[in-house]
Amino acid sequence: MLKFLCCFFVFVIISCKTYNSRELAKKYFPEGRYIEIQNQKIFVLEKNLEVKNRVPIFLLHGFSSNVHTWEDLINKFPLQYPVVALDMPGFGFSDKPNISYTREAYIQWLREIQNFYDFKKIILVGNSMGGEFALRYALKYPEAVHKIILINSAGLLESSQPPYFIKKVFIIFLNSFEFLFVNRTSIRFFLSSAFYDDSRITERKIDMYYLPLKTEGGTNAHKSLFLAPYQKITLEDLRKIQNSTLILWGLQDRWIPIEHAYWFYKNLKNAKLVFLPELGHVPQEERVEDLLPYLVSFLNEE
Repeated sequence: MLKFLCCFFVFVIISCKTYNSRELAKKYFPEGRYIEIQNQKIFVLEKNLEVKNRVPIFLLHGFSSNVHTWEDLINKFPLQYPVVALDMPGFGFSDKPNISYTREAYIQWLREIQNFYDFKKIILVGNSMGGEFALRYALKYPEAVHKIILINSAGLLESSQPPYFIKKVFIIFLNSFEFLFVNRTSIRFFLSSAFYDDSRITERKIDMYYLPLKTEGGTNAHKSLFLAPYQKITLEDLRKIQNSTLILWGLQDRWIPIEHAYWFYKNLKNAKLVFLPELGHVPQEERVEDLLPYLVSFLNEE
């Protein structure tokens, strides 16, 4: 019993350790930098910004993820396009103030980031929640978007919307016992459900999901989005989007039903659908080489 208690308290102490976002960013992505948007420091990875004859690409990560989800794509991408991968406010190595994080706020942040770079039009590439944000952005600012690439996109999931006080009680519980949820063991379990082949889950990948959660305010955005009202994108909304869209879908996704891929395809007016066998919810992390031919072909189209 004493041994168990000692191990438990050691586990709690280790789990309560916090890290500095700036130091982590410098260690893992020394090529990145910070830009300032609405008095917040946003961490970005940039490539080929000197290229002026092609529409820039914005890479939008999923929930609880960050720029690391795109590092294989950035490193192996064969085309000379300006590329910006960004950590959404509240995630990754960006600032995580204790503010209200809503989908509407993220769309406005994205607009200001596009304005910061002075890009007239952009190509949006989004995985999971990043795909949802890409669609919401195209709905609000259609003139600012050239093409869209959705990778196992969220946006159509129903939400049971439990009463607010139930959500609040859950957040209080989470605050009290956060160490039970934010540790490397739980992160590995989380990733094993997102990957089809969990042998591809490296220690670096675990670090890239775990360490940002252990920075100051690391779970603020998670909790705020959980409490915020949610309204799914409707099929009628999808029919308003005119942009050429490529839908890439890992067939072994355990998080979002495959029916959603068909709904996107049937209701987006100018869409192509490609299924990726033996890949899960984050195919760009699992085996990016399977995505690249479709990305290249789509981007080369007029």
